[in-house]
Amino acid sequence: MVPAVAVSTWVLLALPGVHALPPPLSPRGGPKVDLAAEHANKQCGAKDPHRGEEWLGAEPQDQHCHQSLLTNCSVTYAPMACPESCPMIVPNHAFACLFTCAKPEYCSEYNPDRPFADRSLGTCMPCKVEGCKYCTKVDECKVCHDGFVLVTDDDGNQSCVFYMDKAGVFDKIATGVIIVIAIVVVLGMIWGCCGGGHPDAEVNAYAIVRARRHRHLCKTLRWELSNKRNAVQWLSLAFNFHRQNICGVGLSLFYNSVVFTMCVAFVIWMVTSMVYAGSGVQTALSSFDSDPLDLYTNGLLPQNGAPAVVISRLYVCHGKSHENLHNTLNEFATMNFFGLGVLWVVLFGMLLFFTKRQKVNTAIFNSKNATMADYALRITGLPKDFTEEADLKAWLEGEFRKACPGKFPRPPLIEDMGKTQGDVKKDREDTPIEVYGVSLCYDYLKDWGPVDDILMNMNMRLEVQAAKEANESEAVDHKYRRFLTTKNLGGDKAVQERIKKDRDQVKKWFEGTAEERLKTNGEAFCVFNWNEDLDRVLKEYSREGSSLKNLCHPRNPGQPIEILFVNSEPPSVNWQFLGTPLSVKAIIKGLAFIACLILIVLCCILIPYYQFILKPYGALGSMASGTKTAVMGQVVGGLNTIVQIQIWMTSFNVGFHRRENMDRMVLVCNVILIFINIGFTIVVSSFQAYSKEADPHPMRDFVSLDDLELIATENAIAMSTFQMMMPGFFFSGNLTMLVMAGVWPWIFNNFLAKVIYVWRALPWPLLKVVRVILPWAPDELDLYPIWRAERALEPMEIQ
Repeated sequence: MVPAVAVSTWVLLALPGVHALPPPLSPRGGPKVDLAAEHANKQCGAKDPHRGEEWLGAEPQDQHCHQSLLTNCSVTYAPMACPESCPMIVPNHAFACLFTCAKPEYCSEYNPDRPFADRSLGTCMPCKVEGCKYCTKVDECKVCHDGFVLVTDDDGNQSCVFYMDKAGVFDKIATGVIIVIAIVVVLGMIWGCCGGGHPDAEVNAYAIVRARRHRHLCKTLRWELSNKRNAVQWLSLAFNFHRQNICGVGLSLFYNSVVFTMCVAFVIWMVTSMVYAGSGVQTALSSFDSDPLDLYTNGLLPQNGAPAVVISRLYVCHGKSHENLHNTLNEFATMNFFGLGVLWVVLFGMLLFFTKRQKVNTAIFNSKNATMADYALRITGLPKDFTEEADLKAWLEGEFRKACPGKFPRPPLIEDMGKTQGDVKKDREDTPIEVYGVSLCYDYLKDWGPVDDILMNMNMRLEVQAAKEANESEAVDHKYRRFLTTKNLGGDKAVQERIKKDRDQVKKWFEGTAEERLKTNGEAFCVFNWNEDLDRVLKEYSREGSSLKNLCHPRNPGQPIEILFVNSEPPSVNWQFLGTPLSVKAIIKGLAFIACLILIVLCCILIPYYQFILKPYGALGSMASGTKTAVMGQVVGGLNTIVQIQIWMTSFNVGFHRRENMDRMVLVCNVILIFINIGFTIVVSSFQAYSKEADPHPMRDFVSLDDLELIATENAIAMSTFQMMMPGFFFSGNLTMLVMAGVWPWIFNNFLAKVIYVWRALPWPLLKVVRVILPWAPDELDLYPIWRAERALEPMEIQ
């Protein structure tokens, strides 16, 4: 802010071509420079920076028309006079020391902010009619910019209105959407009050309450089962995930990546700050965006004791300031080149170190913590029609005992006798290799839905049975009792019918005809009682001449089995795809579908949005606003969400056996989508900046430091990008994600579930339509299963 001055002093604004008081006219009709200005810079003029000419005094010649000229006048353009063929001085939009001599009708071509040719001042001035291309008077427009329509109201006031705003296109769309929403809300309230609610409202409401509880328990919490008062505890921010296994090694690696990102950000900030501060470019760039305090500090006093201060953006133009500006920017470019080169090498080294540390941390974590994968081996080469797990267990155990004969010592059995007696150790007898069991990898992709439904139905029946036993037990405190009965599953009759239906289906899968029976993909997981047994089998399998090398199952004698180490935990495996080999064709097909989807959104939404809405405003050097941007923002945001959902679904349906491979495809596709979104925003910002340039050449401007106008344009693009990134993509995006991917789905899905399965607030046909929006909703509108409600309210995964 400009400091306050005494009451007896007033500030005279002498910005280029703009005066606070009407000054006396000079012989050419322009303002006469006061004595202070003449004293500060008696000899000033203009020159063509491209030709390297010396100062031309005060009068450019005809050959300089419609070219960017440089002035060394430090107060006002008044000492200069453009030739009669191009009599108007057009100040540059970003750098006051640059101007152009142009014809009156071309004022806005060189500076969209100055479309009014003020012949009395000899300077192009701002016009009160926003969006005007050529003003004949300060408040009278003759021609509007492309995409804008000249409108005159009843009082004779003119305005340039965007053509879509004049037609009310987006206002009508917004009004229509509001009316439809209002009708649906009113209809829902009336229908809900008069219809009496859902017949299974109580059961379905309990399912939603259980789903909320399930969401809470899905969060990263610390379970202390020995603490009866507070078994579930929150984790502090200082908790070390490397020392204790909370939910696997992935959580500790995730926090390592967060710390690594912070370190990368700090290194980038440190190097770029050193380059920026050491080059003096901050002072140079201030020439393009003068601070009011700088203007006041560099103001002129007309004479000693005069009650006025003359301030002007031209104060940076005196002497050889433009040459100093070029030198400073070239010095900054050189330092920036070497700084970014060093930064690239340092970041590459940090990435290699981080990758190695992640692998080391994984190995250390696995050595200190036992996981399910530590007790299992993957066996391949088994007959696909062999589904007797007990027989397979016995056969594998026998073959392993043949390859590794003998008995092996076992750790003692430890029994917890309570706090008063402590632990009791009991010795175990030595035993041969023990196989706990086998888990066959079934090829059930075509029966994926029925298999999941049967498993979930069985789990819910077990939960009902467990709740009944807990409620009848005196050892369970009343506040921990669960009010879960067969009523929540549809009643006793429905449960019995479902049990019979499920058993009939399972009987077909395991005892039916050859076409009906489930088959495996020829693989199984062999689970051992002891981790040491697993190590012995792996060591024996890796030995040359081992009997396990040529081991074949009796029903598949031509196929030797393979014994493989297990790297993934069960939740990280897509079990339904194990029976289908992953093909490159499926991956290419999935990527092609995603590319087509992104291309459709780009060509049908983003490009027309830019061409017909953003581009007309960009030609003015401004951004579009109002209802149209609000509507299009919702459309683009919704489409981005749909595309991201489709990316996940397509990557899932490609058929990856392991989740981590699917996550890689999701990550790559989402990165491409983000690059397109950011690139679109940068293109729009660049067009807005280049629209103010008289002769834009993006490729030349991008690599050139010879033209101050080009530097000003690049500075405008950099500022626009910075304002987009800070706090936009760096902070606002992450905060918005917590709301849009966490809080909002929880609220919205809760509301939809109640509308459909509790309040029944709409007619059945409309509820059928609304049901499609609710994730994991069943096909019917009667009973809302608890497990489906839990899936609908589950939080997003840490990735």
